[in-house]
Amino acid sequence: MLDDRVAPRYSIDLTFFIEAGVRANPSDTGDIVICKSQDLSQTGMQVILDQPIRKGRIVRTCLDIQQFDPIYVIAKVVWQRESEEAYHHGLLIIKSPDTDVQMWHDALTTLTD
Repeated sequence: MLDDRVAPRYSIDLTFFIEAGVRANPSDTGDIVICKSQDLSQTGMQVILDQPIRKGRIVRTCLDIQQFDPIYVIAKVVWQRESEEAYHHGLLIIKSPDTDVQMWHDALTTLTD
């Protein structure tokens, strides 16, 4: 299998909040679900949820761990697969205004040093 990743992956188990539900309008938050990361990189993450999120969906995510302020990024679901009773998702971080992409990079650097 060809691996086109451009950034190294780090196996870090962190808790994320992902907006998984369907929003009625852009100001809604939708359903927020808690999930675990399986691996992280500067450009994305693999997360494990108890429900599927369709491939191609754009989601808001939040990493909230003690040593940092909450970090909000926008990500696109680039793949999804089911295994046993969980759903694994590959998320590609999208650089967009009013998100914390630089904080994401800084936090990942701190966590992996």
